[in-house]
Amino acid sequence: MRSKSRFILWLICCPLCIGGAWGTAAGSEEGLGIFVDLQRQPSGPVTPYRYPATGDDPTENDRDLNALGSACPEVETEQQTGSLWRSDLDEASGVAPSRQNPGVLWVHNDYPGSHPGDADQIYAMDASGAILGTYTISVTPGARDPEDIAVGPGPLNGEDNPAAGHYIYWGDIGDNSNQYVEIRVKRIPEPLVDPELAPVSVTLSAEDGVDVITLRYPTGEHAPYHKDAETLMVDPLNGDIYVVTKRMFPNKVYRAAYPQSSSGTTTMAYVATLPATVGLAWITGGGISPDGRLIIVKSDGVTDRANIWIRATGTDMDEALGHSSCLYPLHAEPQGEAIGFNLDGTGFYTVSEAHHDSEPIWYYPLISEPEDAPTATTGSASSITPSSGTLKGTVNPNGASTTVVFEYGITTDYGDTAAAIQSPLTGTTPQAVSVPCTGLAPNTVYHFRVKADNSAGTGYGSDLMFTTKGAAMPWLLLLCEEER
Repeated sequence: MRSKSRFILWLICCPLCIGGAWGTAAGSEEGLGIFVDLQRQPSGPVTPYRYPATGDDPTENDRDLNALGSACPEVETEQQTGSLWRSDLDEASGVAPSRQNPGVLWVHNDYPGSHPGDADQIYAMDASGAILGTYTISVTPGARDPEDIAVGPGPLNGEDNPAAGHYIYWGDIGDNSNQYVEIRVKRIPEPLVDPELAPVSVTLSAEDGVDVITLRYPTGEHAPYHKDAETLMVDPLNGDIYVVTKRMFPNKVYRAAYPQSSSGTTTMAYVATLPATVGLAWITGGGISPDGRLIIVKSDGVTDRANIWIRATGTDMDEALGHSSCLYPLHAEPQGEAIGFNLDGTGFYTVSEAHHDSEPIWYYPLISEPEDAPTATTGSASSITPSSGTLKGTVNPNGASTTVVFEYGITTDYGDTAAAIQSPLTGTTPQAVSVPCTGLAPNTVYHFRVKADNSAGTGYGSDLMFTTKGAAMPWLLLLCEEER
């Protein structure tokens, strides 16, 4: 939920904002500027940018994804699929696609007390905004400040299997005043929803499998200085829960690994610090595509933005968030907080939390699939002599033209590179690569690894070592001659 102080500050500073005099040039991203002028309006495909690893803002240096040679998914012009018009759902703070009910989205209201009795309710709706069911979650403790919702795997019938069932994760994670010791996530077995039937009203309790996961942030070096959060994500591949802070700069990401306790308190692990950029400030929602390949978070600033990370096959969330994200401007949404992928991951929805009679539901189709960075595996060193050796490995280009080199040297800083004989590679299967290296020093330990680059990123093999053979001694050669 956006704090009232932010609106008060805007009202006080409004004349300065319009004049562009609040510490920056007119229309800049850091100053508030004129709200509508800086928002995206529907006019064509959404142009993505990629943040460099340094965290520079591409809106300032005008480096788009093509100039960087990056492989961001392309996003089509947004489409309004419907509107939220119900008086009892006028502060939608999270949206998540159902995993077992095609065409169904799960949504919820923000701050408890918006309407009598609604603090512990979630809603099933379709993309037009029609409500298909109202579900009261009857467990204790009650909702405090629910800010996001996700759907992911979880236990089923007592099985300790993260792929066993579909669950709704309702994140009671807001903390505007930075006062709570713990946050809570309610895990709810996902109900079946029939869009052909009249809307239902159902109460779900512990007897129906609802449980409460209590979480705590770590202390020490990676403790958040402000614990307010509005982004809850669940990894569809393993059931891990992720929480992203909202008000910090830079914001941080924390994980509660599966299986999470529903009887005690779990201390989350620090995962990553996001770049300190305007596109990753004031983070208000997020989600992971059902196949686990794309990670998205929404920034509700002067300009609404979505950041998407591409998760390479076989990698975890930690590694994916350590790379650059693709940045997309979004349609103007007053207090837009909800974002989530659709069931097959071919697009994402956004919904506004604003208190209006009707707020649009926006859908952004993905019109291209992201490429994967190459997968590289360091192999062995063979044919070793005092001054040479052949380095080997395997590389999967993952569908894009890929250049391959071997890095080698006497330390893990390497210092020398040699292009693989087979480079460049194409295709979607692992391929053997090698290079003969000469000019090595005798009787010396060398480190080496394979490195592969394509338009989606870089893949590194692990560091391995080999030792060159010792050079023959002159007196030994002389002795051999005398024996002849």
